[in-house]
Amino acid sequence: MTLFRSASRECCGPLTGASGTAHLDHYAERLEIAFGEWEHETARDILGRACRREDGAGFAELEDLRRRSGQMYLSVLRDLEADGYVKHEGSRLKFRSNLLRKWWRKYHDRSVAP
Repeated sequence: MTLFRSASRECCGPLTGASGTAHLDHYAERLEIAFGEWEHETARDILGRACRREDGAGFAELEDLRRRSGQMYLSVLRDLEADGYVKHEGSRLKFRSNLLRKWWRKYHDRSVAP
């Protein structure tokens, strides 16, 4: 694993640093294209909560979103899972990729001050 990280940094630079955002920006752009305004906000809220911890967010932590958004929450969640952003793991919702989770937290989580 260390060899892979070292080789990827030499070849491509750090993917989560300033030079790596172009490699991952399409994940945020896809949400803007795929969803209307309210669905996009719901997706950002779901991803924002899931990115804060490596083990994701408990479904209890997402309950207020589900109540507030109803059927739209379920639809957006299904789309995020189908598109590979997140996955269910036990009673938690977590990012499928820890690299994507770290990038999302750094550049798109509204709870983190820049």
